[in-house]
Amino acid sequence: MYAGRAAFSIVLNAPSPEPALLTARQMADRFNQQAATFGHQPRITARAGFCPPSFG
Repeated sequence: MYAGRAAFSIVLNAPSPEPALLTARQMADRFNQQAATFGHQPRITARAGFCPPSFG
């Protein structure tokens, strides 16, 4: 999420939703640290959700 709106999706493979959300939150924290370094407001957040597997 960026500024409270869906901005993009990242698929994380994990043994359960909890570690995936933890990783997503850690990534969001790191993105926000980088944004602040460049003078931008930290607006990235993570949200849990389920995506069915895709076969293609």
